[in-house]
Parts: sequence; C-alpha cells; structure tokens
Amino acid sequence: MIADDAINAAARELIDRYGPEALKMAEERTVRHEQAGDWPAHSIALRVLTEVERLLASR
Repeated sequence: MIADDAINAAARELIDRYGPEALKMAEERTVRHEQAGDWPAHSIALRVLTEVERLLASR
C-alpha cells in the first residue's frame, strides 16, 4: 500500500504543475486506468484524485 504522504505529494505535484487543471488530469488518469482494467493503478489514481479534490477545495 502506498503511504498517504506519497499520495498527498503526488496530488500537490499535479496542482503545482497544472493548477486548477490538475483535477481534470487526475480524472483522466483514473479513467484511463479503469478502461485498461489496471485496478491497482486505478485504486492509486482514485486516491490521488480524491486528494487533488480536497486540496483544491481548501484553497
């Protein structure tokens, strides 16, 4: 299992790199993994997406 700190760091990196568009990027990654049937990566992507949403909402 990937630590929450690593998920938070990944979400922050997306936001730093893409700003508000990070939400769209995280959503697209989640969908790509789902469509590919890559469930371990999908699970991680969902965690990152949730953290991006939380961080952007707290701004």
